[in-house]
Amino acid sequence: MFRLADVARTIDPENSATLLTDLRNWFARGVLFYTVDPEQGVDPDQPASKPGSPGLLSRHRVIQAAITAHLVRLGVPPKDAAFAAGSFSDFSIPPRLPGMLFPRGETVLAVWRRGAGPFERRVLNPDPRESVRDLSFRVAGSDGLPPALITLNCGDLLRSLEPLIGPSPAYPA
Repeated sequence: MFRLADVARTIDPENSATLLTDLRNWFARGVLFYTVDPEQGVDPDQPASKPGSPGLLSRHRVIQAAITAHLVRLGVPPKDAAFAAGSFSDFSIPPRLPGMLFPRGETVLAVWRRGAGPFERRVLNPDPRESVRDLSFRVAGSDGLPPALITLNCGDLLRSLEPLIGPSPAYPA
């Protein structure tokens, strides 16, 4: 379990005070949320026991907070960023487990928007021979304009969090 202040320092050491304020705000507004039911398939968080006291975050919530912060810096609204982040941190795509990389190859979170529509997201295990152009068209398609994706390498993100959360667990053999 991880304290919010430690999470902010790990995600963005140079701007941790600002990020800590953002994280608290996102939890207060329901942009990010504590998961308390272990039946949901992810580690439960420990919400604050009383107003003003710190809650503790699970590994999954730390990952979601880090991805959310990265996407917000790139201009994705916080609620959309948290929703996209949750698709990696809290949901699985066999053979990938929640908050873990695909067993082979890269794990990429792609986020895009068609016109003024909602942001869309997908966790991908792209073929290394596929060009960025082909990947963009395959994932985002085209609405008459060239497709544009925000892509986040989830392996790089998890490695940046290792000082706090440790290395990713291994898949069962």
